[in-house]
Amino acid sequence: MSVDRGGLFFDRGGLSVDRASLFTDRGGLIPFIKNNATPIQKQRLQR
Repeated sequence: MSVDRGGLFFDRGGLSVDRASLFTDRGGLIPFIKNNATPIQKQRLQR
């Protein structure tokens, strides 16, 4: 959990920026994230 927790804090910072970009670059960013996302990120995208 300690490793995932550190990753979550990092991802949380990145997601807050990426969320703004998702609305402007949905076509390019979402496929890129899905191809490179961690399992935790993929679960978030599916919600």
